[in-house]
Parts: sequence; C-alpha cells; structure tokens
Amino acid sequence: MKNLKAAREYCGFTQEQLAEMIDVSRVTLARYEAGNHFPDEKRLIRLADCLGVSIDYLLGRVPMDVEIKKETPPELPEGVQEIRAVVSAAADQPQLDAALEAAVRRIVRQELHRQDSES
Repeated sequence: MKNLKAAREYCGFTQEQLAEMIDVSRVTLARYEAGNHFPDEKRLIRLADCLGVSIDYLLGRVPMDVEIKKETPPELPEGVQEIRAVVSAAADQPQLDAALEAAVRRIVRQELHRQDSES
C-alpha cells in the first residue's frame, strides 16, 4: 500500500506495534508496506482507524495534506462521543490504547487545522 509506511512512521509506531494492533505478524505488515500483500477488508479498516487516516489515503488516492485538510474540526461533544465509541468498541487493552491514540491524533489535527484557518 502506497502510504502505509508513511502513516505508520508519522504516528510513531514500529512495525511490531502496528502489527500487534491489527493482529498480524510483523512480516505480514512489512509485506503490506512493500506492496507484496494486501490486507483483507477488516484489517484495511483497522489500519485506517489505528493510523487516523482514510482508506483512500492508505491506497494513495489522496495526499497527506489533503487528508488532514479535509477533516472538519469537531466540537468537543463530537470528540467526546468519538472517544466513547472507541472505548465501547475495544476488545482488549492494546486495541483500546491504539484506538484512543488514533482518535486523539485526529482530534488534535482537526483542532490545529481550525486554528490555522482562523489565522
């Protein structure tokens, strides 16, 4: 996948960490990054969620600057609702940690975008 490695590095995850979050081996994740294998639908969605990006971005259909700019800054209640949804959907602690980190990253990016738009 075209942007998987860039998104993983941007989020500060190692291959081992991200592989654990989506329940694959590090070798499998490396194959996804190299374009030698493609994840199934469930794992593709999970990758996008963990990295806080769209599937279109992972597939190289939109660049990162568009990916960040297209998001609308949330009002605090929406951000809180997103975090509550993440907590209720998580199956275990590592999954919860990854999902919460991705949600917080999205909220921070959106807030920074809002601040840039205002100045």
